Order: sequence, then structure tokens, then C-alpha cells
Amino acid sequence: MMSPVTAEQIEHAIEFPSDGQMDLFLDFEWLVPFWNGKPWIQPEGREEGLFSLQYLFTSEDRFESLKNENEKGKEFQKCPYPQTTPDAWNVIVPMAPQRAIDECKLVPIKGCELFQNILDAGCYYSAAQVNPGCASFGQRHKNGSIHFSSGYLRLLAEGNDPRPATRVLRARSILEIRWFMRFTFGVFEPTHRLEYVDDELVATYEGLDSDSKPVRQSFFPVEQAESSFESHPSEILCGSLLAGCIAHWSADNRNSLHQQYLRQEIPNLLPMIECANGMIDPESLRIAPRFMRSEHANTLRYHIPDVLNASALLNAQAKFRSLLDGCE
Repeated sequence: MMSPVTAEQIEHAIEFPSDGQMDLFLDFEWLVPFWNGKPWIQPEGREEGLFSLQYLFTSEDRFESLKNENEKGKEFQKCPYPQTTPDAWNVIVPMAPQRAIDECKLVPIKGCELFQNILDAGCYYSAAQVNPGCASFGQRHKNGSIHFSSGYLRLLAEGNDPRPATRVLRARSILEIRWFMRFTFGVFEPTHRLEYVDDELVATYEGLDSDSKPVRQSFFPVEQAESSFESHPSEILCGSLLAGCIAHWSADNRNSLHQQYLRQEIPNLLPMIECANGMIDPESLRIAPRFMRSEHANTLRYHIPDVLNASALLNAQAKFRSLLDGCE
């Protein structure tokens, strides 16, 4: 009989992803907050039924961290302190207190059952946050903290590890690799080299992420020529992050510098829209949940969820084409 997966094992797997860890995620008994007899799933964002978030914990101690943050929120609500001070201009405001956190009971559920349950009980875009409030600054996976987007949850429910670092990725073009490194890690100018891994030739891309931490990702080699994005949807890109970039550039902005950079970006933005269009679900006319493929996929939930709509992509495409035609 196999020994149960421990909290230390799963937190190590989260912080140091590698191949062969999938069974840990499926066999581990995650601690799920229950409130009023059912899982505490929180609706998020401004549009009802669109985004939801489920908290998960690896141990009771990690849940205590969230309860402590909740207490700070209560204190701030009673006596707000200034958000800026002369010696620290970026004071973090505590989370808004929630009564459910004080009343929740933790129920252990194995991952092989849990991930599908979250998808079935959540909203259109379901997500899960492991050990919220436990990450260290500049080390987002420290203490077992990780965010599972809708696409991640679906892969986990199917028994597949969604984390890019655990496998060699298959891209369709060099451009798609550069987009992946840019949106997933914040690496704009990666270096790359060809090397053999387990007797197979792969292209390894490296750079510094948005926290100035070194990252590397391996891809199967692709042809130098850029392929069309019309044949089939991307297997690696996150639709939400693509849509966010498109929304940024298509937003009304009369700043001359913004307009100058926009015209330079248009040759990249048009194929990006083409790529995002391939991720649209024909029934909901939104980017399908399975294409929410990054830990940052739900970051648009509060601000501009409309960018996930097919109409937003069409409007952006029309704007970029008109600007491009005006330059010719």
C-alpha cells in the first residue's frame, strides 16, 4: 500500500515543477473550505456567472495564514490607516474581511475527484487558488502557492500536468514561441539554443521573467517560416493573455507615443487576433475555458471581461486594419 502524499511533497512539486509529478496532484488530499455544508466557491468579477474561484489548502497551517489576513482586514475596516506614508508609498491594503473564512470547515478531497468537481460546480471560467496569501514576494510558488485557471483545471481533471515546465511544448512557429515567452513569463527577448534531451532535439529558450528570475522552456523545433494560425487553435498560448494584449493596444488612447508604438505593433497584432479568434467558442462567443492556460488567465475578471468576447476581437481587428491602411 502506497503512503499518502504529504503537504511537504505537494508543496515541493509546486515550487519545483518537473515531469512525473502528476500522480501527486491526483492522489493528494486537498483541504477544501466548506461553508454551510458545501464547497465555498466565490463568484468573481462584475458579470454574474462568468468567473468563480475556489480556495484550496495543503495544510491547516496554510489556512491559518488566510485567517490571519482576514483578521487584518477586520482591523483595517474598523480603523483604516493611510494607504501612503512618507517612508513607504506602496502600502498594501488588507483583503476585505469575509465572514465565511471564520466559519469554514476544511474537508479533505483527493485531486482525482476534486478538479472535476470544481469545474462542474463553478462558473463559465472556474479557477482555484492554492494556499492564498502564502506566496513570498518575487517567489509566487513559494509555500505551495499556485493558481489553477480553467484550462489548468481541465487538464488536471484529465490526468495531465498543465504546467509548461514539466514538458516539451509543440509550437507552430517562432512567432508563437516568442508570444508564449512574452505572455507567460514576461520575457521579451529570449535567447535560445538547440540541444538533445533524452536523445531528442529540442529548442530551449531562456531569459529573465518579470521578477528578474531566470526561466527556461523547451520546444520541439519548428520551421523558421511563420505558419498561418487558421488551421487549428494554438496548443500552448493562453487566450486570456492574448486578448488582454489586444485590448491594451485597441483601447482609445490619443497619446502620440502610444499611437506610434501601436502602428509598429500592428503587423504582430493582426496574427495575434487571428490566433485568438481560433479560440472562440461558437456557442458562447467567448474564448473557450480550455484556452485559459496560464496562472494569470483570470486577471481580467474585474476590469475588462468584455475583451474575451468575439465582438471585441472583431472591433480591434477592424481598428488595426484601418490604421494600417492609413499608413500605406
